[in-house]
Order: sequence, then structure tokens, then C-alpha cells
Amino acid sequence: MDWDELRQQLGFEYGPGSWFFISDRHVYRKSTGRRFSKKETERPLILATPVGPDMTLYPRSASIPGGFTHQPHRHKPPEPPCRINKEGWVVLDEPVAVERSFLDSDSYSCTEPDGTGLIEEIEARRS
Repeated sequence: MDWDELRQQLGFEYGPGSWFFISDRHVYRKSTGRRFSKKETERPLILATPVGPDMTLYPRSASIPGGFTHQPHRHKPPEPPCRINKEGWVVLDEPVAVERSFLDSDSYSCTEPDGTGLIEEIEARRS
């Protein structure tokens, strides 16, 4: 049994604020159904809703300014260094969708640290 099967059996799911790195070829704009980017890199995405059929994620970019300014993550030990290691922007005006199967232990990166204001901003926009 792998980690994802164990999580499901125990009833654990990834929650809002979870970050994943997903290949750009699997990330689609909810507004148009088109790919978010033509790049072939792994894109950081933050889960904004509980995992489910209509879940929402927001993409992060370190190269195209615009959106919510987002600092690199500095998690407390013993957590490993984070892959979100450059200043960037979370594109809150462009929710994206991915297949649920891509949200697994292989693509999971971390949880948004407390005090960044990002979770509060996402919640404010959703209400």
C-alpha cells in the first residue's frame, strides 16, 4: 500500500493551502479550458478549496508579475528546503483545474506557512 492509499483509507485529504507541483501540460484555465501555460515545466499550484470534483487551484509564477505578491517559503526545521524558493506572484484572477489524480504525494510540496496573508486573500475573494 502506498502513502496515497493509506491517506484515503484514513480519511485524510489535502486541504486548502496545500501546494503541488504539476506539469504545465496538465494545468487548465477554468475560464476557457485552455492550458494555463505552453511551458513544459512544473508549476506550483495552491489548493484553494477542499479536494473534490469542483476544486479550485491557483497558479504561481516567478517570471510574470501580477497578482498576489508571494515570498519564498522558509519552513521551520526539520522540514526540508522548499521548492518555492523565489519571489513570485499567485494569479488569483485565473483559477485553474487539474485532474484530481495529480494531487498526490509525488506532486505535494508543502502547506502555505502561517502569516503570509495568502490564505486570507483567497478566502476574501471567495466570499
